[in-house]
Amino acid sequence: MLKFFISTGFFCLYQITYTQVNFWSIPKQRMNLNAYAHLPEGSKITYSKFKISDQVSLKSYQEYLDDIKKDSSSDFHTSQRPHIEKQEQLTAAYSQSTHLEAEPVIGVSFEQAMNFALWYQRKYGNKGKTYRLPTLSEFFLADAHGHGELLGPNFLFANWTLNSFDESARHFRSNKKTFPYDYFYEHKREDNNIKKKKCVIGNSFLAQFKYPISAATFPYYAHHGYAHVSFRIVEVRCVKSKFAKSTNYQNDIKLK
Repeated sequence: MLKFFISTGFFCLYQITYTQVNFWSIPKQRMNLNAYAHLPEGSKITYSKFKISDQVSLKSYQEYLDDIKKDSSSDFHTSQRPHIEKQEQLTAAYSQSTHLEAEPVIGVSFEQAMNFALWYQRKYGNKGKTYRLPTLSEFFLADAHGHGELLGPNFLFANWTLNSFDESARHFRSNKKTFPYDYFYEHKREDNNIKKKKCVIGNSFLAQFKYPISAATFPYYAHHGYAHVSFRIVEVRCVKSKFAKSTNYQNDIKLK
């Protein structure tokens, strides 16, 4: 999905391949995320380098399903299949398609995407790096480095983020210079739906926004899959990452 970066002169990125997931390197940057998100005030902060993937393909997600099937319960394996509510037959046909393997996977919930990242971490991670869902901040940093292309109108599907949705985040913050949307809550299965709201970011075939941050102000439920939402993962250095202990957000979502 990011191949057009090369043709538009986006020479600063280079492609790295692990199995079926392609990553792009985002360098260390110093910027005011509030200004980039068209919010008042803010100050420049230095952010560490990281890598962000293309939207995970149906083929890559199928690889995850095939792998966990070897040592997971049937119920858990079934629970990880893409699912779009009230479109069960369409979802089933899509999941079994071979000509759509290279397209972004859809119908994957936040919880399923977290499990994919956890599986990927166990398969390819090490003590020096970790894989997880991206934060809103990381999406803006990647988009800034890509000259506004990453979150532009060229994509059919929005993206899950690690961020929880908080209606009051922008208005009730003690430090007005901080980026207001970096709020995280590790929801539990027994939590009510209000606590399961997560942020997505980016345009999709369903909605186009003048500013990408607008998409992040709408709640999406962590346990639902959507036809217009896919996901990416990031690779970060554990020792330098603000979210080095990102598995804390995954403890309630077991692989078995």
